[in-house]
Amino acid sequence: MFQYIENGNFIFDEGDEILPDVTVKTKNIKRRVETNEKGYSLIKNLPVNRVTDIEIDENTLPDSFMISVADNVSILPEPGEIIELEFPVQLTGEIDGTVSVSQNGEKVRLAKGAKIDFYPLTGQNKELIQVRAAIDGFFVASQIPPGRYLMSVNEETLKKFQSGTPVPRIVEISPNGDVIYGQDIALDKDKPLMPIEVAYSPEASGSQEIIRLNEEANTQSKLGKLLTAYARKKARFPEGELNRIEPASGDADLDSNAIIETTYAQCKRLPQQAIPCGIQVVVPMQETSF
Repeated sequence: MFQYIENGNFIFDEGDEILPDVTVKTKNIKRRVETNEKGYSLIKNLPVNRVTDIEIDENTLPDSFMISVADNVSILPEPGEIIELEFPVQLTGEIDGTVSVSQNGEKVRLAKGAKIDFYPLTGQNKELIQVRAAIDGFFVASQIPPGRYLMSVNEETLKKFQSGTPVPRIVEISPNGDVIYGQDIALDKDKPLMPIEVAYSPEASGSQEIIRLNEEANTQSKLGKLLTAYARKKARFPEGELNRIEPASGDADLDSNAIIETTYAQCKRLPQQAIPCGIQVVVPMQETSF
């Protein structure tokens, strides 16, 4: 059965929609069947005791922003057995913007080919989504599944344009498939390079990401570590100072973007004293509901 899940819970309930005329296909033996007016399809005479992969032909979905929640499902048919499967479908979103390079607050040029990373912060899928800006610096991230994402500029791009790290931001796509315009990014040559790390941890508590300074972000040589220790001592900067900001975890009322900006400002100040740091986002691993 094929259904569009409107509220994002992957359970066919009130408000969700049956999808007729959607093609279901088997990858192994090349069969295609369309769903009927009740959203059902029936594939007959599958070879027994042989693994068969079944998936949706997403080109037959009624909206180009729709995608299947499951890429494919593997089954092992047995004689006389009827296997019933459900394939939830969800709307995706789109995010666009322009990347430019600036210095002293003035735009210098557009960042052709800049890479933008989207790190998933919710759900079970933790696969990085990356898009590249066109010749005019414009980028479009399309078919983004519902969820929260940390949007940042790839470190390779920062080095290419000799830029510091812009403030990363969290963007959210609802189950209704939002289109978020104008997420413009300025690469500033006057800002420091600040590593951004996203870590997925099954041990992390709560349902929301933890945002914190990462003192171990920079890999330094022995000389670099000695200079850092000297700078810390010279500036009388306490060893535990990097942990002054309380992590954001388990509180849906907290504004994570505000915490990122505060953490960024703290981290930006430290390299001026030769104390390197970065921003770490720890994401609790969640059990999938599908």
